[in-house]
Amino acid sequence: ALPIILGAKRFWQEQDVFFNSSFFILSFYVLVFIWVLYKRRRQIGKLFLFKISDHHIYELLIFLVIAVVGVFSYSSFGYLSKAPRYLLPIYIGFYPLMAGLLNSFFNVNKLIGSLVLFILLAFNLSSSYLNGRAIPGEPFVYDGQRVSKDHTELLKWLNEKDIDWVRTNYWIGYRLAFETNEKVKFSFFGEPRQDRIKSYTEDFKKEGISNAPLVLVPKQWKLVEEAMKTLGFEYKVKNLSNYKVVYDISSLVADRKEIKDIKLKVSATHQLDQAKFAIDDDINSRWGSGVAQEKDMQFEIELDPVTEVSGLMYDLGKWNSDYPRGFKIAIDYQDGKDMFREVVVNNKYYNSIRYYAEGSPKINFYFKPKLVRRIILTQTGSDKVFDWSIAELKLYN
Repeated sequence: ALPIILGAKRFWQEQDVFFNSSFFILSFYVLVFIWVLYKRRRQIGKLFLFKISDHHIYELLIFLVIAVVGVFSYSSFGYLSKAPRYLLPIYIGFYPLMAGLLNSFFNVNKLIGSLVLFILLAFNLSSSYLNGRAIPGEPFVYDGQRVSKDHTELLKWLNEKDIDWVRTNYWIGYRLAFETNEKVKFSFFGEPRQDRIKSYTEDFKKEGISNAPLVLVPKQWKLVEEAMKTLGFEYKVKNLSNYKVVYDISSLVADRKEIKDIKLKVSATHQLDQAKFAIDDDINSRWGSGVAQEKDMQFEIELDPVTEVSGLMYDLGKWNSDYPRGFKIAIDYQDGKDMFREVVVNNKYYNSIRYYAEGSPKINFYFKPKLVRRIILTQTGSDKVFDWSIAELKLYN
């Protein structure tokens, strides 16, 4: 955030204003800061002894700058480092402090004072006008892609379809709400998730609009598309205002029924005696690995008799932090007398699903209906602290 505030970068920009401007500008201010700390060391020392006078204005300004930086970094808004508007109070202390420093430099040597003044002006003017006037970019949504500058096309389509709820990013959502005078409202999809208007979240839950269109930037859609296919969704996609709009969303598995009339045998590479708790219809019990997650941990479900299965529900219950860091689902299918194994969810698809599920403890995996003998869940990631847990598994046909 500091390179942006001090003029090395522009708001919502990642690149430097000029080559290595962040390094040069931060180095300059660090040297100036060290100079003032050295020159005012006695006065600063007296402040720590609570000896304060009217001559200590510089020290108070220094402490104000440090305090603002500290509060910003510690606060819930500290992550807004691409447009650190909550750090702007630093100007209150910073510019009077720089004016006083310039004065002290001029008192030492007019040439040095003029040089420092020139550098300050050059930094600030270049951040505003170098390579064209500085116009802030739109906020980032995902992986370097931003909010669109013009929503005319999207808003026209939403109006024609009489759609007043969407699921989208924080920045896109509030822009749409503002530009339509709240005719279009939104539910959060992805980060950040600061709930500024709580009625939006409450109304969305009350109205149960689970199939509201998704408004995504293209790189988000790449992940979401993989997840929706694996989770058994049908949908339509339209390009509008540089977004991917996913609409007419329906589930291929909405009318599935839980398989209950068969015997399930479960086994695990760890805590075998607790494996039964993953299929006991009690969300308050669980199978847990008992040790931190490591690659190649496995949990198996064997079906007797062989049964047609089209999906698996995996529920973490209240152990949400114990989700597998990497995950693979393989199925042993029965085809007459022959049996063959197929990986239906690999780690790539699993990461997409985790992104789409947004930390939900429950995920429904969809497969093509076939006769299944065995389902093998494999841990492909690792964690230094958390176990791998399963509160409940359910099969569907």
